[in-house]
Amino acid sequence: MKRYLVFLLLFICGSIFAQNMKDYQGLAVKIELANPKTFSQGDRIDVKISITNESNNEISCYIANDKKYSFNFRMMTMQNKVVPYKKDFLIAFNRIQPVFFNTLKLDPNEGYSYVVSLNEFFDITPGQYLVFADFYPDLKKNDNKALALASNRLTVNIRQKDGGRTSLAEVHNAEQGEMLHVEVKSPDDIVRFMLKSRMSEQWDRFFLYLDLEKLIMLNNVFAASYKRADVSKKQELIKEFKEYLKQNTIDTISYLPHNFRIVRTEYTEGRAKVEVEVEFKYIDYIEKKYYTYFFSKKGNIWYIDSYEVMNLGAK
Repeated sequence: MKRYLVFLLLFICGSIFAQNMKDYQGLAVKIELANPKTFSQGDRIDVKISITNESNNEISCYIANDKKYSFNFRMMTMQNKVVPYKKDFLIAFNRIQPVFFNTLKLDPNEGYSYVVSLNEFFDITPGQYLVFADFYPDLKKNDNKALALASNRLTVNIRQKDGGRTSLAEVHNAEQGEMLHVEVKSPDDIVRFMLKSRMSEQWDRFFLYLDLEKLIMLNNVFAASYKRADVSKKQELIKEFKEYLKQNTIDTISYLPHNFRIVRTEYTEGRAKVEVEVEFKYIDYIEKKYYTYFFSKKGNIWYIDSYEVMNLGAK
């Protein structure tokens, strides 16, 4: 008799668990940035999480008044290193307190959305991250055994907070009689600055964030001579290289652009790349090229030290 009761209890528990799993199979969880952009360190990063009933039946679940018992976020670097939770978040979640909740009933194709700040969960430093969310239809417990529905993957870019001007480098702009200063800028802002300077033929500004000592080594005309030269001769060759680049059609990094669009920005602590679609206007057609600019840091300033170009055709 006891054996029969144990078997019956296991059967009932298993049936309830299977039923619970079945009840939530139609729920889809999606996350997206509430305000898509490249964020600066210290910015509030709001993520919209949506739950949608994609089944043909009504689905019921629980939603806690305090949303950290319904949703959780996981964050990783591009090197698969897990970003730890803030101490304040862990203390608040593990505190002994009543959890108030409501029952959420979703008809087919009906959804529920909520906006939450990642800053509540993590202390976020500059870099590129992968973000995942979990929804707990039966509420989250601190024993990590609660049923969780996983979301899609989201990529978030965080750049260094602009620190204003720095005196690491100064360049005299002879045309306008001013002294140019390099500033702390994000890689994508540097590309915009460089291309707009080239479009207006402000050459001193165009050269400001180019690592000419590395770029000259990629040029077949100058590389061998520069490699053999002493310090003073290298300075002369850099000047010649700059004049060389001012010739509009002689090197792809200094072609005169007609229009451009930043496509993607990726960076870690010491390296970065920015991908750009650039248009060049000719008499009867427009040529499109796809540029990838690579960056390295000197101090806290990003500089372009190499690039790649791919032709996209004409229109």
